[in-house]
Amino acid sequence: MDFFLALRKPGRAGQMNLSYLYLKKILEEELRDHDCQCQLNPDFTVTISCRVGGPHGALYIVPNSDFLKSSSFSDLSAFILNLREEIRRFGEFEAELQTGTG
Repeated sequence: MDFFLALRKPGRAGQMNLSYLYLKKILEEELRDHDCQCQLNPDFTVTISCRVGGPHGALYIVPNSDFLKSSSFSDLSAFILNLREEIRRFGEFEAELQTGTG
């Protein structure tokens, strides 16, 4: 949680203004079990890609995430929790497709 202390925007409680490198570091650390990678897009949104089921597993992509604009800590936490749940469901769906039970 040291990253969150560095992101606080002075004068606005609970608000932050993320740089790309901080967002990349936070997401890649929080989602390291899914080999998460972030890429900055020309429009300053971020594309997030995660591997499901190991390093050779299916690729789950979240295009054009807009978290570089000011968001609250709770919004970022909720986003990460939501992303974890989406990745979990995607992994279950991929497993069903592979086994033919879906």
